[in-house]
Amino acid sequence: VVLLFIPQMKVYAAKSSRIETVDYTTIYQGKTYHKQAYVYLPENYNKNQNYNILYLTHGYSMGAQDLLNKNIVNQLNYNIRNGQIKPQIIVSATYYPSRSFVPDNYEKDVTLNRYFAKVELPKYLMPAIEGRYNTYASTNTTKGYIDSRKHRAFGGYSMGAITTWFVLEYDLKYFSEFVPMAGDSWTVE
Repeated sequence: VVLLFIPQMKVYAAKSSRIETVDYTTIYQGKTYHKQAYVYLPENYNKNQNYNILYLTHGYSMGAQDLLNKNIVNQLNYNIRNGQIKPQIIVSATYYPSRSFVPDNYEKDVTLNRYFAKVELPKYLMPAIEGRYNTYASTNTTKGYIDSRKHRAFGGYSMGAITTWFVLEYDLKYFSEFVPMAGDSWTVE
């Protein structure tokens, strides 16, 4: 593993693909938080090509770094090389404003899941990511996201699945595919 340090972005190689970290800020309850999202770029990522994008979020007490681990990246590389999935950008983010928000009970996460879906994702995370990488959004604006929704998906594991259902409720105009894994919907009780 080779580490390269670039202002606002750290990069490490994962075989032929790359994982980059993207710094962004969010405002929660009137306070600014500095956060990172992890971005998987497929082998031979080409700045002149548009890519579908999948946003992922984790389960209770986990972090953004947990969903793009070495095993998952190796599986993605294998599936892309063998034509089982198309090359795509995958973003792993956390709904916690900071690690100090990890509660002693997963049910307390629901306020953060809802905020992430309703505010942070469309207002802070998507502009930080889609302003940097080549997606199908022709502009890094609400209109660009709406026009390109068929090329954007959201998924999550456990409490991330709860977040996925909130994204379906609040952000349907931006996303066409939803992958809730190992979690139910708290938006409809």
